[in-house]
Amino acid sequence: MMKEIEWGANISDLPDMVLMEVVGDGKKVYTREGQKMKIGDADIERVMYGFHKERFYELEIHFRSFFNFVKLKEILFKLYGPGLQPSRFLETYHWYRKETSVFLSYDEKTGKGVIGYTFLPIYKERQEDKKLQEVSSWLALLTEKERRVITLRFGFNGEDPLTLESIGERLGLPPEKVHQIGARAIEKLRKISKKKDKDLVA
Repeated sequence: MMKEIEWGANISDLPDMVLMEVVGDGKKVYTREGQKMKIGDADIERVMYGFHKERFYELEIHFRSFFNFVKLKEILFKLYGPGLQPSRFLETYHWYRKETSVFLSYDEKTGKGVIGYTFLPIYKERQEDKKLQEVSSWLALLTEKERRVITLRFGFNGEDPLTLESIGERLGLPPEKVHQIGARAIEKLRKISKKKDKDLVA
């Protein structure tokens, strides 16, 4: 519809991009100088480009007014067919394609809407990176020996999971001791998790 940039393009190859914000998990959002602000007869308010590890994977097209929503919905229906509408009471539509997902959403109360495109291979990579960051933050709460046992036992950091015997051989410990260290580490993580849940509720 508006995407003139190839999915996965590196930001270093796009000199007309202007950084708008860096999201906490490393996602960078850019806008483009001289961006065309019309799609067909619909006026566009702004276009935002999302990058993960310097690669383009997300496009958001923001607009206002019911008139523009109707025009954009018509264009999307022509391009992709009728979208999936999770609720007939909401003006939200989804299209799932082989490598991209597309959505159109319009809020009648605010008069604001957005079209979003996501390149799924990089999106999935970003989700995995977020999980690894979360696991790393949890592992940092353990002792070095506990962290090593858990990492080897469950295959974190790209390593294949090992048996208690294999871990014992690597660390010079009997399998029973490896089991005790792993059990203690898991119990410690459970307690931390329960405390975190209570803190969220409070």
